[in-house]
Amino acid sequence: MRFAVSVPNFGPGLDAGLLADWAVAAERAGWDGFFLWDHLLAFDPGPVDVVDPWMALAVAAVRTSRVRLGTLVTPLPRRRPAKVARETVTLDRLSGGRAVLGVGIGAMPFEWDYLREEPDAVVRGRMLDEQLELLERCGRAAPSITGARTTGSRAASPMRGGRGSSTPPRSGEREFPCGLPGPGRAPSRSAGQHGGTGSCRCGWTATGRCRTRGT
Repeated sequence: MRFAVSVPNFGPGLDAGLLADWAVAAERAGWDGFFLWDHLLAFDPGPVDVVDPWMALAVAAVRTSRVRLGTLVTPLPRRRPAKVARETVTLDRLSGGRAVLGVGIGAMPFEWDYLREEPDAVVRGRMLDEQLELLERCGRAAPSITGARTTGSRAASPMRGGRGSSTPPRSGEREFPCGLPGPGRAPSRSAGQHGGTGSCRCGWTATGRCRTRGT
């Protein structure tokens, strides 16, 4: 069993440099992983600084040498899978194979209703299923990712003017863990396929996979 620190990516006076300082401190203190929340808006009354987790993790990657780095969790339904794959592989290469990707459907209204993303948790569960399949194709260096956006009220028609193609470079370690929806959230059929259950809390194991504890 390995142990990790998970901290918010928002707070008064917070910036990428400070988060990297915390990652360095976590490594020196013997922690095995340092993870950031992935939110666009802060929960606290504002104004509150919000830091992009991937930028902060990149800074942490060049300042640490052992500790695992990643997000807990990235809500895939508001992201483009090919972009997430590119970011994760880039971080993994920069850190020498220490990147960890945690994913979920997201929660609360801050990045859904307020920003006009998909508000229905059940629909987001279906979107997560589709996007996990796309991420696996990226991991296998599948020749192309083409067509429409995933399921949901924001789904668009297939891309116009030709087919898109994305073949992200392979990282040093091809296995990324899967963080899944928390208690009370819509189950995802991909959960069992990716090492978890539809409603779970995730614990990071020595293999780097998500070990679930039922709720």
